[in-house]
Amino acid sequence: MKQKIGLWDLVFMNVIALFGIRWIAKSTASSFGLGLGAIPTWIVFVFIFFVPSALICAELAATYPRDGGLYEWVKEAYGEKHGFMVSWLNWTAKIFWYTSFLTFLMVNVSYAVGKPELANNKMFVLVFSIIIFWLFSVISTKGMAFGKIFTNVGALGSVVPTVLLIAMGFISVYIFGNHPASSYTVQNLTPKMNVNSFVAISTVMFALSGAETTANFVTEMDKPEKNFPKAILIAACLIAGLYVLGSVAITLILPTDKITASQGILVALATVAQNLGIGTWFIKLVALGIALSVVGGIVLYISSPIKMLFGSVLKGIFPDKYTKVNSHNIPEKAVYLQAIISNDNFTCNKLIAFCGCYI
Repeated sequence: MKQKIGLWDLVFMNVIALFGIRWIAKSTASSFGLGLGAIPTWIVFVFIFFVPSALICAELAATYPRDGGLYEWVKEAYGEKHGFMVSWLNWTAKIFWYTSFLTFLMVNVSYAVGKPELANNKMFVLVFSIIIFWLFSVISTKGMAFGKIFTNVGALGSVVPTVLLIAMGFISVYIFGNHPASSYTVQNLTPKMNVNSFVAISTVMFALSGAETTANFVTEMDKPEKNFPKAILIAACLIAGLYVLGSVAITLILPTDKITASQGILVALATVAQNLGIGTWFIKLVALGIALSVVGGIVLYISSPIKMLFGSVLKGIFPDKYTKVNSHNIPEKAVYLQAIISNDNFTCNKLIAFCGCYI
């Protein structure tokens, strides 16, 4: 009997799709535009954007239990042309997004091996990002019934460090008596209404999007009509709490002008670990966990847009070799095409940055 994606596998897949620990640091960094204003922003957009969109995705996936996700839903409402367009835009957006995702992975790998300076070595980041992307492109062709191993581990890799951040932040300040790094006044918590804030708010919304991602694997799920909505609701409650409490915790540990998007979480955890007398081994372990969470996200986000676009559209739009699915119902050749395009884009970006250092 073919292995299926169960309820908790699906919960973990949704956590990987919807929760990124990096967004906690990015949203609270003063240089990003929100600072302490990120805390009420998370709360507001959880209720006005995240919860409604998650419920909509849950209802649509239960109503149309077919692979394709967004493609199937838009096609039902507006026709084949618009279904194709949303699939195409979703796929092309991911092509350019992989670059930042892989860079964040390399930062955490560098800390995990005890050499954080490697995160600034552009050649190291370039070479290992290409190797990792190809490795997990091959893995993603085995389907999510197999890929769930990585998404399950990856979900724990992002949730556990966030829970540690929250627990240690509050313990450090409210039990050990360390002075909080931030002052939570109404004035400080009110987001400044300027261009930077609006850009930051749009990124908060982006961080809360993705509930539709796992719907591309409905046929691999066990009882999708029942389990998909339940998994979405469980994941939504967990993720909302992690984003809000995580933002409070990181600003208890570091002032917002000391938080950076790529290394803020690790710096905060290193700081609070030092305050509590915990050795450097701790930050290496946490960095490894966060790296595993990125790996889980890569596996999911490599196969999901490919399955939506190349695995669902009408025959004749793309050459047959790219739409033909393997025994795991994944368009294998399309995955490899995506790897080639993504790595070319990543290589160009890194080479430009590398050359820029000498101009």
